[in-house]
Amino acid sequence: MEVIELSQQNKKSLLDRTCQEILKQRDQAEAILARLHDLNPELAAHFRLKEIALLEFPIRLLCSPGAYVRSYLVISYCWRGSDWQPVDDSAAAPWPLCEPMVKEIQKLRISDDEGIWIDVPCIAQDNEAEKKAAVGSMDVVYLAARRLLIVLEDIQLNEVEQAVMKKYDGIFQELVDPDVDDTIFKRLMQRFDPSEAEYTVVIQSLQKILSARWFGRTWCNHEIRIQPMRSKTDATLFLMFGNAREVICLEHRFLYMLSHCIAFEDANDDRRSMTFPPSTRSMPLSLLDNADMSMPFLAYRFSRMIGGRQNTPSPPMATWLGIIGSVCREPSDLVSIVMNLGRICLSFSGTSETTDYSCWILIALTVAAGDVSPLLLQGRKLSLRGTHGLARSWAQEPRTHGERYTPDASHITAISPDFIELDLLLIQGTPKYPSTGVLEAAHAIISRSRLDTLAREMDTPARFQFLRGGVLGNKGVVGGQWLDHFLASALECGLDWIRQFASVLEGQISTEEWWLGKLPQPDARFEGVAVDILAYFEVRPDELPDCASQYVEPVTQFVACMMDIRFRGILPTPRHIRTGIGSHYALTEITWSSVWFAVPVSLKNTSFHSNRVWLVEPFDPEEPWISLPKFRDGYASEASSVDPRKFDEHKLEPIGSNGFLGFHPSIGESPATVVLQRTCKTFDTADLRASRSGKASWRLIEKTTLVGCGAIVECKDVVQLLQRQKVYG
Repeated sequence: MEVIELSQQNKKSLLDRTCQEILKQRDQAEAILARLHDLNPELAAHFRLKEIALLEFPIRLLCSPGAYVRSYLVISYCWRGSDWQPVDDSAAAPWPLCEPMVKEIQKLRISDDEGIWIDVPCIAQDNEAEKKAAVGSMDVVYLAARRLLIVLEDIQLNEVEQAVMKKYDGIFQELVDPDVDDTIFKRLMQRFDPSEAEYTVVIQSLQKILSARWFGRTWCNHEIRIQPMRSKTDATLFLMFGNAREVICLEHRFLYMLSHCIAFEDANDDRRSMTFPPSTRSMPLSLLDNADMSMPFLAYRFSRMIGGRQNTPSPPMATWLGIIGSVCREPSDLVSIVMNLGRICLSFSGTSETTDYSCWILIALTVAAGDVSPLLLQGRKLSLRGTHGLARSWAQEPRTHGERYTPDASHITAISPDFIELDLLLIQGTPKYPSTGVLEAAHAIISRSRLDTLAREMDTPARFQFLRGGVLGNKGVVGGQWLDHFLASALECGLDWIRQFASVLEGQISTEEWWLGKLPQPDARFEGVAVDILAYFEVRPDELPDCASQYVEPVTQFVACMMDIRFRGILPTPRHIRTGIGSHYALTEITWSSVWFAVPVSLKNTSFHSNRVWLVEPFDPEEPWISLPKFRDGYASEASSVDPRKFDEHKLEPIGSNGFLGFHPSIGESPATVVLQRTCKTFDTADLRASRSGKASWRLIEKTTLVGCGAIVECKDVVQLLQRQKVYG
C-alpha cells in the first residue's frame, strides 16, 4: 500500500454526501459569522466557512496504486512520545504504527481497493496551511469513513483476561442484529452471569482498557464522538494486544454495555454494590480524572466518550465540558473540535496560546449563535490577555451542563477578553434581612407546627443525598434557623407572592428544565401550617369563597417547597429583595454591601435555578487592573498560600479608587500582590454601594439567583434599564 493523493473526482465521490449534510448548516454559519463581526470584528476575521477549508484540504489515503477508492477506514490512535510506552514500539513505515496492528487493520478492509486514512502520513506535517485546513475538516473525514478503528498500542490483556473478554464478546455478537438494536443491552444483562472469578477479571480488563492513553486525548475524544452508530459490519472496533502480542478486536458497543452490566448489578450484592454518583452527569470530564476506577465511573466515561454519541449536535458549552479534561497539544484545536462536534459549519484559522483563550473564543461564538447561556456560567473567571495585560475576564469557564438557552441576544453589543457590552436591568434595592417582628412570627409558626422536627424526620429522596455532603456540607436536612429565615423572608414578600410562588416556579421549569427534577407535590401534612400563615395575614378560610383552591392549596405547596432540601442548596442564606411594584419580590442570598444587583436584559426571563443576577460594582477601567478574589465570610486572597486575615488592616495600602486595599508579601522567593476587599460587611448591616460612574462600566464580582419572581422588567424607582454597559472581570 502507498500514500496516494486522490483525484478531485475521487475525493468528491467519497466526501460529497457527508459534505452536503454538513453544508446544510451553511445559512446558520453565515448568520453566526455576520453576528460575530458585529460583536468582535477582529475575532471574526479568523473564521471562514468550512467549505473553503474543505476545498483546500487534499485527501490522501493508504491504498493500492491506481485504485479508484469507493470507501475507506479511518484510524484513531495516539502519537508516540517519550511520556508513554507502547507494547510494541516498532513502526512499519510509512505507518506510525507497529507491524502487528498494520496487518490487522489491512485484514479489516472489505476489498483490496479500500483505502485507509491515518493522519500521519495522510496530512503533510510540514505544511502549516494544509494542517490548518485539515483541522477544520476532520469532522468530514471521520464522518465519511466506512468504519472507525481505534488502536490502543499500550494495552495488552493477559491470557485469562483475553479468554473472559472473548467469551462475553461472543455472547454479545450472538445478540447483535444487523442494525443498531436498542434491546441488546437488556438481553445482554439477562445473559450476563459471571462467576466470582470472572467478575473480577472483567473489572480488571475494563480498568486496564480505560487506562489507555487514547482515552485522555482530546482529538481521540473528537474522533469517537463524531462517528455515528454503525451497523454490525461497520461498527467501531478497539484494537489492542492480547496474549503473546496477538491483536484482538473488541467492538465499542460491547465494552460500553459490559461496563454498564457491572455498574447496574444488584446493589444488594456486597461485591456489586455500585451505583452511579447522582451528580456526575453535570460534571466536566476534568473533575473525574483523579477519581477511582470504580465501575460507575468507568461506565460514566464510556457514556461520555462512546455510548453518549448522538447524531444531533450539542451546544458548544456542553461539548466543551465533554472534552476539557483531556489533553490537547494545541489549544487552538479546541475551537475546531467543539465546532465540529456542534455541527457549526465554520473553520478557525487563528491561534490560541491557552485553553482559557480558546474557551473565551467559544463563548463569543456561542453568543454570536444566539445562545446566551455563557452569561449564566459561574465557574472560575478565565485568565485572558487583553488591553490591560493578563487579567481575570468577565467570561467564566463552564462547570455544569446546561440546556441551550436562546432568548433575544440583540441586547449584547460587543464582546472582548476585557469586557462584554450589553444592556442591564439595574435593581435599585438591596437584599433585606427580615425584621425582628416578622422573624419572631415565622419562628412561632414553625415551632407550633414542629416543622423543624418534621424536616429531620422526612425521608430525603436518594437522588438528593449528595446535597448533604456537597451543597449543604454538614448542615444536614432542612431545619431550625434556616426555616425561620426562609419563612420570614417570604412573609416580608406578602401573601400574594406566597400564593404565586409555586406556580411561578412551575412555569419556569416547564420552559427550562431543572436538573434536580420537579417541584414537590402538595402535602396534606402542611395544610395546618398554611392556615397558620394565612392567619398571620388575617385571612380566615371560612370567610372566603374558593378559599381552599385560591389560598390554602397554593400556600400548602409553598410550604412543601420550603421543606424541600433542594431549596436550601439554592438559597443557603435567604433574603428578600424588591423586583417591581406590588407583590413583585424575590428571594436571594446574603451578599456583601458593595455590590449592585444587575440582570442582563437577555436573561430577564430565566428561571430560579439559573444565576441570572450579576453582582457588579462601578468600575473605572482607567484605574490599575486588580483581580478581585471571590469573597465569602471574610477577606479572601488571590494568592491561596497567604491568609490575609493574619494581617492587620492598618498594614494595607489603598490601590486605585475602585475600593480595594492591597499589600505585597513574599511567598518563597516570588513576590505576590494580594488584593483584598475594603469591607466584609453585608447588606444586613450597611449599604456601602459606590455611586455609579459616568463611564457606564462595571466590574463583575459574582452571580446569584432570584427565586419566586418572573421576568425582570424596567420599573420606575425599582428597576432601571441601562443600555450598552461595559462589564469587566
